[in-house]
Amino acid sequence: MNGLKNVVGLLSLGLLLTVSSCSNSVRSLQGASSLDFPDGIYLIERTGDNHKEIYPFASNERRIRFNKEFIEKTDQDVKYIVINMGEYAPLELREGPKAEAQEDNRKRLMLNLTKGAKEQLKDFTTKHLNKLTTIVVDGEALTMHKIRTVIDGGQLQVTRCTDNACELLYVQLQDNIVKE
Repeated sequence: MNGLKNVVGLLSLGLLLTVSSCSNSVRSLQGASSLDFPDGIYLIERTGDNHKEIYPFASNERRIRFNKEFIEKTDQDVKYIVINMGEYAPLELREGPKAEAQEDNRKRLMLNLTKGAKEQLKDFTTKHLNKLTTIVVDGEALTMHKIRTVIDGGQLQVTRCTDNACELLYVQLQDNIVKE
Protein backbone atom coordinates (compact mmCIF):
# COMPACT_ATOMS: atom_id res chain seq x y z
CA MET A 1 0.00 0.00 0.00
CA ASN A 2 2.87 2.40 0.81
CA GLY A 3 4.38 1.64 -2.60
CA LEU A 4 1.11 2.64 -4.26
CA LYS A 5 1.01 5.91 -2.26
CA ASN A 6 4.59 6.67 -3.32
CA VAL A 7 3.77 6.04 -6.99
CA VAL A 8 0.65 8.24 -6.78
CA GLY A 9 2.69 10.94 -5.00
CA LEU A 10 5.40 10.84 -7.67
CA LEU A 11 2.82 10.95 -10.46
CA SER A 12 1.13 13.95 -8.80
CA LEU A 13 4.48 15.72 -8.44
CA GLY A 14 5.33 14.94 -12.07
CA LEU A 15 1.98 16.32 -13.24
CA LEU A 16 2.47 19.46 -11.12
CA LEU A 17 5.95 20.04 -12.57
CA THR A 18 4.66 19.44 -16.12
CA VAL A 19 1.80 21.94 -15.69
CA SER A 20 4.18 24.43 -14.09
CA SER A 21 6.74 24.12 -16.89
CA CYS A 22 4.01 24.48 -19.55
CA SER A 23 2.85 27.69 -17.89
CA ASN A 24 6.41 28.99 -17.79
CA SER A 25 6.89 28.04 -21.45
CA VAL A 26 3.87 30.12 -22.45
CA ARG A 27 5.26 33.07 -20.48
CA SER A 28 8.76 32.73 -21.95
CA LEU A 29 7.28 32.69 -25.45
CA GLN A 30 5.76 36.09 -24.67
CA GLY A 31 9.20 37.52 -23.88
CA ALA A 32 9.08 38.91 -20.33
CA SER A 33 8.54 37.71 -16.82
CA SER A 34 5.61 38.78 -14.71
CA LEU A 35 8.07 38.88 -11.80
CA ASP A 36 9.52 42.15 -13.13
CA PHE A 37 6.48 44.22 -12.20
CA PRO A 38 2.75 43.72 -11.71
CA ASP A 39 0.28 43.41 -14.57
CA GLY A 40 -1.80 46.54 -14.85
CA ILE A 41 -2.75 49.70 -16.70
CA TYR A 42 0.27 52.01 -16.83
CA LEU A 43 0.82 55.64 -17.74
CA ILE A 44 2.88 55.98 -20.94
CA GLU A 45 5.66 58.57 -20.66
CA ARG A 46 6.80 58.29 -24.30
CA THR A 47 7.02 55.93 -27.26
CA GLY A 48 9.56 55.37 -30.01
CA ASP A 49 10.79 53.13 -32.78
CA ASN A 50 14.44 53.17 -31.68
CA HIS A 51 16.56 53.63 -28.57
CA LYS A 52 17.49 57.25 -29.34
CA GLU A 53 13.83 58.26 -29.17
CA ILE A 54 13.24 56.83 -25.70
CA TYR A 55 16.49 57.32 -23.73
CA PRO A 56 17.43 58.42 -21.09
CA PHE A 57 15.20 56.92 -18.41
CA ALA A 58 14.16 58.42 -15.10
CA SER A 59 14.42 56.12 -12.07
CA ASN A 60 10.66 55.42 -12.16
CA GLU A 61 10.56 54.50 -15.87
CA ARG A 62 10.82 51.16 -17.65
CA ARG A 63 11.07 50.35 -21.34
CA ILE A 64 8.76 47.60 -22.54
CA ARG A 65 7.99 46.09 -25.92
CA PHE A 66 4.67 46.29 -27.67
CA ASN A 67 3.15 42.85 -28.30
CA LYS A 68 1.99 42.96 -31.93
CA GLU A 69 -0.18 39.82 -31.52
CA PHE A 70 -2.96 41.94 -30.07
CA ILE A 71 -3.47 44.54 -32.80
CA GLU A 72 -3.70 45.02 -36.53
CA LYS A 73 -0.29 45.71 -38.07
CA THR A 74 -1.52 49.03 -39.47
CA ASP A 75 -2.91 50.35 -36.17
CA GLN A 76 0.01 51.05 -33.87
CA ASP A 77 3.51 50.76 -35.27
CA VAL A 78 5.28 51.65 -32.03
CA LYS A 79 8.18 49.38 -31.16
CA TYR A 80 8.99 50.60 -27.63
CA ILE A 81 6.93 52.13 -24.85
CA VAL A 82 8.31 53.82 -21.74
CA ILE A 83 5.97 53.43 -18.79
CA ASN A 84 5.90 55.12 -15.41
CA MET A 85 6.27 52.37 -12.80
CA GLY A 86 4.67 54.52 -10.09
CA GLU A 87 1.56 55.42 -12.06
CA TYR A 88 -0.58 52.36 -12.66
CA ALA A 89 -3.74 50.54 -11.68
CA PRO A 90 -3.30 46.80 -10.97
CA LEU A 91 -4.99 44.23 -13.17
CA GLU A 92 -6.51 42.14 -10.37
CA LEU A 93 -9.52 40.10 -11.42
CA ARG A 94 -12.35 38.89 -9.19
CA GLU A 95 -13.10 36.06 -11.64
CA GLY A 96 -11.60 34.52 -14.74
CA PRO A 97 -11.82 36.44 -18.01
CA LYS A 98 -14.77 35.69 -20.28
CA ALA A 99 -14.27 35.35 -24.04
CA GLU A 100 -16.94 36.74 -26.37
CA ALA A 101 -17.20 36.79 -30.17
CA GLN A 102 -16.91 40.15 -31.95
CA GLU A 103 -18.52 41.20 -35.21
CA ASP A 104 -15.21 40.76 -37.09
CA ASN A 105 -14.99 37.07 -36.02
CA ARG A 106 -12.29 37.81 -33.49
CA LYS A 107 -12.59 37.44 -29.74
CA ARG A 108 -12.94 39.98 -26.98
CA LEU A 109 -12.00 39.28 -23.38
CA MET A 110 -14.20 40.73 -20.66
CA LEU A 111 -12.41 41.43 -17.37
CA ASN A 112 -14.05 42.13 -14.00
CA LEU A 113 -11.75 43.85 -11.51
CA THR A 114 -11.68 43.32 -7.76
CA LYS A 115 -13.22 46.02 -5.59
CA GLY A 116 -9.77 47.39 -4.69
CA ALA A 117 -8.53 47.38 -8.30
CA LYS A 118 -11.77 49.06 -9.40
CA GLU A 119 -11.16 51.95 -6.99
CA GLN A 120 -7.51 52.25 -8.03
CA LEU A 121 -8.54 52.34 -11.71
CA LYS A 122 -11.09 55.07 -10.97
CA ASP A 123 -8.41 57.16 -9.20
CA PHE A 124 -5.87 56.46 -11.98
CA THR A 125 -8.23 57.46 -14.80
CA THR A 126 -9.37 60.56 -12.89
CA LYS A 127 -5.76 61.68 -12.44
CA HIS A 128 -4.68 60.92 -16.02
CA LEU A 129 -7.56 62.11 -18.21
CA ASN A 130 -6.49 62.70 -21.84
CA LYS A 131 -3.17 60.89 -21.32
CA LEU A 132 -1.92 57.72 -23.03
CA THR A 133 -1.98 54.45 -21.13
CA THR A 134 -1.19 50.83 -21.87
CA ILE A 135 -2.41 47.50 -20.57
CA VAL A 136 0.67 45.49 -19.54
CA VAL A 137 0.59 41.72 -19.03
CA ASP A 138 3.73 39.68 -18.39
CA GLY A 139 5.95 42.67 -19.11
CA GLU A 140 4.53 43.48 -22.55
CA ALA A 141 2.23 46.26 -23.68
CA LEU A 142 -0.95 44.89 -25.25
CA THR A 143 -2.87 48.04 -26.10
CA MET A 144 -2.48 51.82 -26.07
CA HIS A 145 -5.41 54.07 -25.26
CA LYS A 146 -6.05 57.69 -24.42
CA ILE A 147 -8.15 58.04 -21.28
CA ARG A 148 -11.19 59.99 -22.44
CA THR A 149 -13.36 59.50 -19.37
CA VAL A 150 -13.12 58.23 -15.81
CA ILE A 151 -13.51 54.44 -15.67
CA ASP A 152 -15.47 53.64 -12.53
CA GLY A 153 -17.40 50.47 -13.36
CA GLY A 154 -14.60 47.99 -12.71
CA GLN A 155 -15.07 46.23 -16.05
CA LEU A 156 -12.59 46.22 -18.92
CA GLN A 157 -12.50 44.58 -22.30
CA VAL A 158 -9.55 43.64 -24.48
CA THR A 159 -10.72 43.76 -28.09
CA ARG A 160 -9.41 43.21 -31.58
CA CYS A 161 -6.88 40.54 -30.68
CA THR A 162 -6.25 37.52 -32.85
CA ASP A 163 -7.62 34.19 -31.66
CA ASN A 164 -4.14 32.97 -30.75
CA ALA A 165 -3.36 36.14 -28.81
CA CYS A 166 -6.66 36.02 -26.91
CA GLU A 167 -6.10 32.39 -26.00
CA LEU A 168 -2.59 33.15 -24.67
CA LEU A 169 -3.89 36.15 -22.74
CA TYR A 170 -6.79 34.11 -21.37
CA VAL A 171 -4.30 31.61 -19.92
CA GLN A 172 -1.99 34.33 -18.59
CA LEU A 173 -4.79 36.21 -16.86
CA GLN A 174 -5.73 33.18 -14.77
CA ASP A 175 -2.83 34.22 -12.51
CA ASN A 176 -4.52 37.59 -11.91
CA ILE A 177 -7.60 36.20 -10.15
CA VAL A 178 -7.67 37.44 -6.54
CA LYS A 179 -9.95 36.09 -3.84
CA GLU A 180 -11.71 38.96 -2.07
